[in-house]
Amino acid sequence: MRDLRSAIERLQRELGPEVLAPPDEPSRYAVDGQEPLALAQPGTVEELAAILRLATEHSVPVAPYGSGSFVHLGAPLAAAGIALSLAWLNTIVAHEPADLTVTVQAGVTLGDLQRCLGEHDQCLPLDPACSDEATIGGIVAAGASGPSRFRYGTSADMLLGMRAVAATGEPMKAGGRVVKNVAGYDLTRLFVGSLGTLGVLTELTFKVWPRLPERAMVVGWCESCEQAQQVAAALVASQLEPVFVELLNARSLGRADHRPLSTDDGGGAAVIASFWGTAAETSYQLTEAKALFLETGARPEGVRGEDERAGRLWLRTLVPRIGGGPAGLLTMKLSVLSSDVGKVISKAERLAGDFGWRCAAQAHAGNGIVYVIVEAPSPIDEPPERVAGLCEELRAETQRLGGWAIIERGPVAVKKLAGVWGNTGAQWELMASIKRAFDPAGILNPGRLADGR
Repeated sequence: MRDLRSAIERLQRELGPEVLAPPDEPSRYAVDGQEPLALAQPGTVEELAAILRLATEHSVPVAPYGSGSFVHLGAPLAAAGIALSLAWLNTIVAHEPADLTVTVQAGVTLGDLQRCLGEHDQCLPLDPACSDEATIGGIVAAGASGPSRFRYGTSADMLLGMRAVAATGEPMKAGGRVVKNVAGYDLTRLFVGSLGTLGVLTELTFKVWPRLPERAMVVGWCESCEQAQQVAAALVASQLEPVFVELLNARSLGRADHRPLSTDDGGGAAVIASFWGTAAETSYQLTEAKALFLETGARPEGVRGEDERAGRLWLRTLVPRIGGGPAGLLTMKLSVLSSDVGKVISKAERLAGDFGWRCAAQAHAGNGIVYVIVEAPSPIDEPPERVAGLCEELRAETQRLGGWAIIERGPVAVKKLAGVWGNTGAQWELMASIKRAFDPAGILNPGRLADGR
């Protein structure tokens, strides 16, 4: 630690206190309880490159930081050193409405970008948790997505090009600013979900979409998750075109602080679908969806206007609100076939019950992505071995179904015992070699991937 402090002091002398200094609020930039010794706030890409070059020379760990919306993801840091804030790299570089493209620096928040695009009746259809304050760089680095991925895909599908700085301070570029790019290695996708371990994103270009004028939502109240899965499957297989199809269990519905739907939930689960388009299109789809829900045994409820907007905001914040609440013990992200969503939620509910806990779940039912939030009466008193045991049982069930399960949020001890990623397998050797190629000194978020890498 003394050697690390000495190295950071040398960097401070070389960079100047306006670029690198002790943080006023170290806890704000902490990752799994590890607080940085210094905060770097570059105002230009050149300053950022200088920070990384010197950090590599002195073997000082660096943790890129946007708004902190996704710092809970990944394995615990192997070492804390410098928190690298991208807050001042927050310019919308170029917006070409006619070409449906936009280029922004990594520190721009998604909320600010949506407001800029909205002035031209356009949008970037990304809706991850905490999206108003989340930075574009953080969203891409986390590989974050939300309910609308069912229709529009993830950030990887929208990303046309990027600029980044390697750990050595060398600039990198991939893709471009047009929809049709030159074929070759798709380095942009390599950086999506890399958690800041390969380089620091500085600029990103996306394709954007026209903002459709009308939006409507339909809720189908069901007796069980299994029935809700059947309703969701019927909706996905129909001729309707929902933007998203979400499935929520009873605990998820009841745990939310605010629910802009009916006060009587009418069952043990719900399917929620949204439709965007013209007034005529959304009215038609809403009517047809209600009829389909009735045919499949669900009780439909339509939501429009401000209630629909409130419903979307509620869905987007439900997982972090539950997972981060006073009863939140653990959040896991599962991926299974869409036909197994109801099955894996029911299994998670039974497992949690066996441990004396409760389980809230929200699923992107059309994509097979399930968020399971385990709640305990007193999370602080739960032995990490017991929590890790539940993780391993749920992971085994998910793997039996041909899927995978990761820990998104949980105590550090549990992450270490159960492993964030599960059985990493041979693919991690390939990832480790890629990491060494981009970051030979291993300074960028060391340990966030796996096994200290």
